[in-house]
Amino acid sequence: MAGSLVTWVCQFAYSEQPCTNCLTGLAVSGGADSMALAFLCKQLQEQNLVDGLAVTAFVVDHKAREESSREARTVAAWLSDIGKTADDPANKR
Repeated sequence: MAGSLVTWVCQFAYSEQPCTNCLTGLAVSGGADSMALAFLCKQLQEQNLVDGLAVTAFVVDHKAREESSREARTVAAWLSDIGKTADDPANKR
């Protein structure tokens, strides 16, 4: 899945066809692949490498494990540290 998003982003970044209103949701688990994609999307957006690209990061706390709420808050803080705000996982059920 991560590879397909990278391919999609790169196709738009280097295509001759302009991308307009490229609204993209990115689910971020905190793993290396999703954090790297969040950082890549932030760079593409900040440097205007993809016209109209708007990425929103989502962190979902499934509450499947006792520590999942803490992990979701940690991932949201990491996203904030790289300048990519996420929906507040505390509001998710």
